[in-house]
Amino acid sequence: MVKSVPIVLTLLLACGTLAACGSSVDAAEPTATSAALPATAQASIWPIDTMCIELIETPVDVRADYTATNLVDRFLTKAWSESSFEIVRHDVTATGGVAKVAMYHRGDSVRIVQSLSSCENLALLGGIRKTLVNDGELGIDTVQFTGDATGIEG
Repeated sequence: MVKSVPIVLTLLLACGTLAACGSSVDAAEPTATSAALPATAQASIWPIDTMCIELIETPVDVRADYTATNLVDRFLTKAWSESSFEIVRHDVTATGGVAKVAMYHRGDSVRIVQSLSSCENLALLGGIRKTLVNDGELGIDTVQFTGDATGIEG
């Protein structure tokens, strides 16, 4: 069976460059399929250590124009994996140094936020709180949890 080779690759192999083959396309110029990636910055999230004693600063890449919501997204993706208490939706609003984090778990979950162990509470709520408060770019001093986590201190 004969394998097909893309035309551009065939031209490059035969001529060395696309221009040498009479093509007006410059292989060094970006194409529509190589659009620029968004600028990134580094921020920190605070997951729990393996002994569940303290939160550990962990650098993560985020978009350069990240928000409190983006940072909580990164935290939940990288630092929260408790499958028996799955966060299905969260909303973050931040004004005047106060972030309100509304978190909602699966409706058919047998667990509620009040059933989190002290370790899980520190890992989830404490980790989110420290992630937001310790980020100087966001200017957050206080974190309040609402939704399924109403009135829970982390």
